[in-house]
Amino acid sequence: MINLVPDAIDLRKGKDIQPVILLYAIFVLVITGYYLLNLPISVGDTDLWYHMNSGRYTLTQKEIPKISFFSFIEPARAWVDYYWGFQVAVYSIYENFGYLGLVFLRCILTLVSILLIFLILFRHNRGLLLVILLSFYPLMLCERNFLVRPHIVSYLMILSFIYILECKTNKIYFLPFLSLLWVNFHGITYPVLLLITGCYAMGYLKKEKYKSNLSYFLFFIFIILGIFLTPHGLSLLRVPFVSTEYASLYIGELYKLKLDMILNFSFDFFNPDYNTIVNILMLISIIAVLSGVIKRKMQLEHFLLWVGGVFLLTKSSRFITEYLLLTIPSLKYIQLVNEKKQESKLITFPALAGIILLVVFQFSYLTNSEQTRFPFSTRKLPVGVTAFLKQIDTGGRIFNDADTGGYLQWELGPKYTIYMDMEVPFLFTDKDFFIGKYALSSSASFSKFVDKYHPDFLSINWKENEYASYQKMIQEKFSNYRMIFFDDEEVLYINREKFPKIFEKYSFQHISPSALSRFSPGKISPDIRDQFLSELMRYNQIYDHSAIINRATSKIFLVNRNYDKSIYHAEKVIDYFPESPEGYIFKADVLLTKKEYQEALKLYEIALTRMGVTGKTQLCQQLWRCYYGLKLYKKAYNLLKETGNITSSSPIFSYTDLYQFSITALSAGKTSEAKMLAELALFKVPDDDPKWKQRILFLLAGFQSGHS
Repeated sequence: MINLVPDAIDLRKGKDIQPVILLYAIFVLVITGYYLLNLPISVGDTDLWYHMNSGRYTLTQKEIPKISFFSFIEPARAWVDYYWGFQVAVYSIYENFGYLGLVFLRCILTLVSILLIFLILFRHNRGLLLVILLSFYPLMLCERNFLVRPHIVSYLMILSFIYILECKTNKIYFLPFLSLLWVNFHGITYPVLLLITGCYAMGYLKKEKYKSNLSYFLFFIFIILGIFLTPHGLSLLRVPFVSTEYASLYIGELYKLKLDMILNFSFDFFNPDYNTIVNILMLISIIAVLSGVIKRKMQLEHFLLWVGGVFLLTKSSRFITEYLLLTIPSLKYIQLVNEKKQESKLITFPALAGIILLVVFQFSYLTNSEQTRFPFSTRKLPVGVTAFLKQIDTGGRIFNDADTGGYLQWELGPKYTIYMDMEVPFLFTDKDFFIGKYALSSSASFSKFVDKYHPDFLSINWKENEYASYQKMIQEKFSNYRMIFFDDEEVLYINREKFPKIFEKYSFQHISPSALSRFSPGKISPDIRDQFLSELMRYNQIYDHSAIINRATSKIFLVNRNYDKSIYHAEKVIDYFPESPEGYIFKADVLLTKKEYQEALKLYEIALTRMGVTGKTQLCQQLWRCYYGLKLYKKAYNLLKETGNITSSSPIFSYTDLYQFSITALSAGKTSEAKMLAELALFKVPDDDPKWKQRILFLLAGFQSGHS
């Protein structure tokens, strides 16, 4: 039977706080596992998909990619695929188990990492400090492991090495095998492997029991030799030293760490941001190192690991996690200040109160996640564009935004090729990236790009502020490119001279992202509305999960009083974008029109939890109508007061709204308030609406006569 608890711990000695800490550790593992198993694969970046694409290439072509095989850039870019093992692994898991398999992989790797953190810390820290560390380290790892990328393997390897070298030195023979796994799954981080190995080798040289034991140092040599046992040989050695000076300007995790980032704290206890979690751990690590140095108890290997972690921090902010993991052994020194009092071993009321508070904190933080489609959320991905390109199946060159390049190549390769993805600067160059960003900045630059690469399609993010200028330039200067399709993220342009039949068959006359963003079917004629609906239904035959398309379709059916179809398209939005309030609002609008107030109210309340302050104000009228329809007059009136905008000049509340609000106040027994609202309605009513003016005057006359 494997003994996971370090040998130095004997839980049978005395009644102390250790069993409570063990229970808390189990709680952390369970709640974290629950959180991760319910967290879908979603976009933060599209790196996962270029990893799976390269894994697919490796297994189908029986070779590791050495050039940019998915790109039309000429000449092809050569590189060292330093995470080929990870790519093969994630592709194989996806092929056999789909996105659910990737969810499970992320969960297992993270939980094992958290368990190793606990085992390392539990060797020396057994008080409330350990509980605090067990609260924040898992949250930090959950944030970093949100994306399924090779770094989650590196974090596990760092902790595995430290655990064996700290707690299980008799298991050191595992390390050469772990070294091979590490350098083939995320080879660029081999300097961290060398750092850990070198620090402990130097520390062992100072200890009498290791000086005469050459076997330990032979294993260290085997670990280092593992760096050369990759398909790349010596080529891997230079990869970590490729300059990221320019890449740090546009890749967030490569930004230089600044002092204000370290000093940034959020004081919302149950919902701290990632920076606060990291900074609390950094502060504890610094205190621990200072304690160890002042007391002259710090072991050489621990101090060297800390120095190495600090050096990594100077390179970029992405190494914060590596720093926090490397300094875990140093955290034992923070207890040296009170080591004689042995307070950490006692079950005290403050300790138990602190543990209970941290249990609530951990539960609140990990169960307060945004609901998204499981196990894979398509939000922020050009899913509709890829569906269209698959349907026409022409193949060709796609000019794309590098941010979504990973997903495009995964979905469309090898028949379609793209410009580039975000494998910068190790595969593509900074120049490649800037050319892609600048290509649409002027007709001159785009003309040069077109002359060199002759793209067949342009896939452009229509939510960017610059899109309007891009659209105008393409229409005026490059008439051969015309919009052919779009989804919730990107617009696809086609070279209509090269594909005239496809353009004629699929092009739209009425619908576009800009037209649908401001679409109000009640304000257009029935004939135009029918033309819109015809194109929307034709769109849905190609891709029926677009939020913007289903929203417009639901609105038209509502205006046409076809309630069942309106609800059907609203539910499409709810199904694929459960985190968005829109689908719930559209469905609730239909139910409100049908006077099904209770069901409508439930959906509006769900929508409220997914909206900002402005959106909540805009929902006020619908909520009011539900309360009023249910004869909950006091609730309806209190809702109006809570918005704080009844007397505003904002166009949200018209004179008709104020009239209805006056009736609501009157029904709630608020006569003076009702009169004021009626007077405001009279003030806002225009002279060219005599019908409503007369109605408001009649209401006011009722107040004056004492009956209404």
